[in-house]
Amino acid sequence: MRTASWIGVGIVVGACACGVVLAQGTVEPLAVPPASAPQASAEEMGYAMGFRIGQQILAEQQQIGSPVDPAGLAAGLADSVSGKQPRLDEPKFRAALAGLEAVMRQKQREIVEKMQVAAKANLAKGTDYLKQKAAEPSVKALPSGLLYEVLKEGTGPQPTLDHVVTAHYAGTHIDGRRFDGTDPAGPPAEFPLRGVVPGWQEALPLMKAGSKWRIHLPPALGYGEEGSPPTIEPNEVLVFEIELVGSQPGPKR
Repeated sequence: MRTASWIGVGIVVGACACGVVLAQGTVEPLAVPPASAPQASAEEMGYAMGFRIGQQILAEQQQIGSPVDPAGLAAGLADSVSGKQPRLDEPKFRAALAGLEAVMRQKQREIVEKMQVAAKANLAKGTDYLKQKAAEPSVKALPSGLLYEVLKEGTGPQPTLDHVVTAHYAGTHIDGRRFDGTDPAGPPAEFPLRGVVPGWQEALPLMKAGSKWRIHLPPALGYGEEGSPPTIEPNEVLVFEIELVGSQPGPKR
């Protein structure tokens, strides 16, 4: 099972340039300005990089519940990138790092224990949910354990795994709480089918464009034993309503 980890500054700086999925969500890639656009000043670029580093550190803090003093962090970062020597002598510097590592290890242990408890509870709840749902007349089952309901049957073409699909969707926990989805009044989402969870890869090629299905995913077809913290816990059964708008062949591999 994954645990929280302290991300090094070098990794974070790389993330600033390309955009990464962080512990608490997605940081959008920085836009590359066109050649005719005015260039940012060194101060602005430095601030933007520092802000992105701060976002990463904040995400880590929120995940593990271990705050770091912002003033001390800013001072250490400023001294480091300026090539200065640490303000702390070597014994204090080592002691500070050792203290931070001890806090991190303890938080990691707590997270692992909490995730293990949640995984066991979610597996039991999810198994009961799928058993009850499978008994409903409108629900059909696939050999993988995926359950689906056809809410509306479309007449368009079916995608393949190599297609980029366009769809409206809503993802919920089994208690109905929504965790993801598109705005029904806004544009649909577009994504390569090979880039989504296994349950979507199995269900969408069975759907015709214009169809709307509700699918119920066992953990193995969703985010599995690890989940996707903090939104999705380990071993969660997930429910998706998907309306397939259309699809087109993706880039050749």
